[in-house]
Amino acid sequence: MGIVQVTAKKDFLESITSSRPIAALAELIWNGFDAASNKVEVFLDINEMNGLESVRVRDYGDGITFSKVDKLFGSLGDSWKKAAVRQHGRSLHGKNGKGRFKAFSLGHKVEWATTFKENGKSHSYKIVGNSTSLDNFNVGKVVEVDTNVSGTEVTIHNVVSDFRSLKDETAQMSLAKIFAVFLTEYPETSIEYDGKNVDPNAVQHHREEYDLGEIGLNSGNRVRVSIVVIEWNIPTERVVHLCDASGISLFETPAGQQIRAPGFNFTAYIKSDHFRELDKLGQLALADLHDDVQVIVRAAKNKMKEHFRKRLASQHSQIVEKWKEEKIYPYEDNDNIDPVEFAERQVFDILAVNVQSYLPSFEDSDSKQKKFTFFLLAQAIRQNPDSVQFIIGEVLGLKKEAQDDLALLLEKTIVDPHIRTTV
Repeated sequence: MGIVQVTAKKDFLESITSSRPIAALAELIWNGFDAASNKVEVFLDINEMNGLESVRVRDYGDGITFSKVDKLFGSLGDSWKKAAVRQHGRSLHGKNGKGRFKAFSLGHKVEWATTFKENGKSHSYKIVGNSTSLDNFNVGKVVEVDTNVSGTEVTIHNVVSDFRSLKDETAQMSLAKIFAVFLTEYPETSIEYDGKNVDPNAVQHHREEYDLGEIGLNSGNRVRVSIVVIEWNIPTERVVHLCDASGISLFETPAGQQIRAPGFNFTAYIKSDHFRELDKLGQLALADLHDDVQVIVRAAKNKMKEHFRKRLASQHSQIVEKWKEEKIYPYEDNDNIDPVEFAERQVFDILAVNVQSYLPSFEDSDSKQKKFTFFLLAQAIRQNPDSVQFIIGEVLGLKKEAQDDLALLLEKTIVDPHIRTTV
């Protein structure tokens, strides 16, 4: 048995082991795909007390060649992936060799059991690391084995917590969001989590991709950018992933308040190889402050706003048709309407749909009550726009948060004495 010495200070090594459970697991899965595996499996070993005993991540890739173990495990920040941007036709995720250290955020002892092929023969050995000595990895003896299957199984022992986030059904969803674009871009790849296939399509409601073309940076350079917007059919945090052109997520950030999309659960993936270059330089972690990132994200968010305006308009149209069928819509069908009434109708549609979403009891009301509510709202828009705020607050009894949201919507959609819309 030998020892691989990591050329980095211990306090730095400890700092890079910090990670959320799902993010740490994702790093190990990425390593499997980077090793040319088409399938990566995650196993949760549960003990008799229904507690998490260990976590295993298995891939069927190239394995870790013994002659390269010193460089791969000993040289932090000098990953082979920096030079090899693509491997077996696929983009690579890792680049600094830090991913393996994330495993120590899950458990104190991590073991890599790997099998590789060399000169037509298969060989296996183990690498073991411990959180108490992050600067040393113990490397076992290489033995020849009778198998045609190569790959690596990472086992995390002595888990630091029971990690409910790994044991409940949200874990699959979290991985589906992280790997959604990659799994779509490379359909031959798959992830199996605790016996179940991770399928982003199963929880996708709608997906759109937009080519933003070349975007000019403040430096004068131009970079190609595209964006994928995925709407989910289950509740989720609104997050923006900064990805390379192949959809490999390199950094994520909250979508922020600029994207107003009531009723939508979504994730956005901004794709550009410029993010890959910034990541190599260690500048992507400063995304909120970096000039280039701000320019690209601003353009992408403008497209996202346009996307959701169209999606909302489409939804509104379907809802309005339903109201017409129920005969509660306050306007007559008429092809010859003047611009003022056309604008009134647009404002009404926007406000009425939002009132319906904020007022759970509305759907349970009878047709007579719904019709009267819509009559009041339409009359207020036509005769006295200032009274709309009173109606949604005092008459309909919407909560303060909903009132504030609709007040902001009113500011954007109504300008007295003429009515206009932003849609």
